[in-house]
Amino acid sequence: MGPNLRLILLYRLAAGLLAALTSPILGTSLLLTGLEIIMIVHLAKKNRFGLSLKTSGLLPQRSGACPARSKMPAWSCPAGAGS
Repeated sequence: MGPNLRLILLYRLAAGLLAALTSPILGTSLLLTGLEIIMIVHLAKKNRFGLSLKTSGLLPQRSGACPARSKMPAWSCPAGAGS
């Protein structure tokens, strides 16, 4: 079992326990949303993915080139940008 899969299963177990313990309390879905955000950020940092708005494509890039450390696929870069 790979390290990422083990980490995802650990977060899944934590989310299941959190959901089971807090299910009768209204508004606790925000706890699960917070856990999801923590999981995404942790996995992204572990795998060295960029989480900025520019690398995810939500903001336009100034120079029109793909970031050097980005793991974006080549088809998502503007024409003639990147390497």
